[in-house]
Amino acid sequence: MDKIQKIWKYPDPIPGGALSGMEDFRSIERQVLYSRGIEERGQALKFLSGDYGEVDDPFALLQMDRAVERIKRAIDRREPIVIYGDYDADGVSSAALLYAGIKELGGRVATYFPDRFTEGYGLNSGAIDILAGEGCALIITVDCGVRAYQEALHAREHGIDLIITDHHFPGEVLPEAYALINPKQPGDEYPFKSLAGVGVAKKLMQAIRSTYGIADDESDLDLVAIGTVADIVPLVGENRVLVRRGIELLNQTDRIGLQGLIKVAGYQGGTIDSTAIGFALGPRINAAGRLRSAEMAFELLVSEDLHRADVLAEQLDQINRERQEMMHEVVERALTQHEKQTDRGNVIIDFDEDYHEGVIGLAASKLTEAFYRPSIVGRLQEDWITASARSIPGFHMTRALESAGEWMDRFGGHAAAAGLRIHRSKIHQLKAILEDEFDDQMADETLQPTLDIDGIATFKELDDRMLHFHDKLAPFGAANPRPLLVSKNVNVLSKRTVGREGAHLKLRLEQNGKPFDAIAFRMGVRLSELKSEIDVAYRLERNHYLGFTTLQLNVVDFCSSD
Repeated sequence: MDKIQKIWKYPDPIPGGALSGMEDFRSIERQVLYSRGIEERGQALKFLSGDYGEVDDPFALLQMDRAVERIKRAIDRREPIVIYGDYDADGVSSAALLYAGIKELGGRVATYFPDRFTEGYGLNSGAIDILAGEGCALIITVDCGVRAYQEALHAREHGIDLIITDHHFPGEVLPEAYALINPKQPGDEYPFKSLAGVGVAKKLMQAIRSTYGIADDESDLDLVAIGTVADIVPLVGENRVLVRRGIELLNQTDRIGLQGLIKVAGYQGGTIDSTAIGFALGPRINAAGRLRSAEMAFELLVSEDLHRADVLAEQLDQINRERQEMMHEVVERALTQHEKQTDRGNVIIDFDEDYHEGVIGLAASKLTEAFYRPSIVGRLQEDWITASARSIPGFHMTRALESAGEWMDRFGGHAAAAGLRIHRSKIHQLKAILEDEFDDQMADETLQPTLDIDGIATFKELDDRMLHFHDKLAPFGAANPRPLLVSKNVNVLSKRTVGREGAHLKLRLEQNGKPFDAIAFRMGVRLSELKSEIDVAYRLERNHYLGFTTLQLNVVDFCSSD
């Protein structure tokens, strides 16, 4: 596979008059802030403080008052309530948050998570039949349901009131639920549109508590942080505020399940950040729904039994290892299949009956990363393909799928990721329409990955003050990445491959007498490219190892200085 050359896009110079009154910020700090659209002192101080008090009124969400009225009535009358959750980390954390909150208010509440392999994603009529038979009076969906038009009618036929809470893009026709809470639905005036599913659940719980005269409870923000970061929604606006406070709580969490999960992931209190959530905690929670049942992860989050929590944490850790092996096998096979094709096009579609449904989304992500093209990977079963899609900047996957909606049994998702189910015989029509959509959406785009450089820094500027500034910019994630810096004319003092099969590079770099250790993940094959002097693009980070903390450079790309 040919290496895809990345484009280094340097920031525009700060125009005269911009950032006035910010002379106490260093030049590199001002450049990083300017790259994030921050142009004046008050805006900078507000962004850096991330005050939790700056959240919006939950009743600004359309139909929130109607939803709260029905839930309060169910709580007060002791009606059976079921929280119906998606099986990923966002859905599980949403369900745990609402379950605990409603139970604390005296509600008769249970949960239901669909089986990925027999029921598929989202609300389904079979589950509604089961819940109706058990006497359920009210279903509250979390992180799903906005496209469940037929299922909403089915719930009504059973006499079940349905409240949908979701954050995915709605279709042209909204489900006829008792109440629909989704900041993306038409007519909703909520100021912030990018809440995760757990963020919407948090707003609902805030509103419920207020009707009982109870002040907002911050103790559930650790769950909000996990679901929000794991779902890769933009960490700006209210998400940034919620996650920042949530990470503070996560580092001192009283939830014994999370304590066990943090331990098996190799972390300890005080070291958890958005990276730890995104690459350690979130994947272990997701692994349950991918390969077993989301019930395991939910039980872990709400467990009050120390021994049981430790057992569940160990099981999730083992399942995650299985998930990693399965994903590697699927990716290798999909890469081989793709490279054999002579007419590849711009949208990668690969499916096989041997692919495990629990890892197809991860495999699609790897293909998109490898080829910088939208990818759809699916499992074939009895002529039906259940697939996950991943995209690149500039190509809105869900809107593209809308154009091919007539060929699919169901679909839904975000700009960057989606899920779908389609008959095998329709795959050529889907491919043709997506190729046309790609030509339309990407006509003016450069089909190479771009590294958006925040600024050029010298090694002498990489000190404790710079790290403290980084800490204030956190939490990092989508739309607020860790600053990407470039240092030029850097000497390579030593270089070697490390990790499984020499997958990574371990470097010792130096500039003007100041050395730094550096790690370049998945760049072991580029060892021979390292010259004696390089320009290096990197992110500054802490390295925690054997109880010691040091600064290191996480290398994203490099090139010869000449």
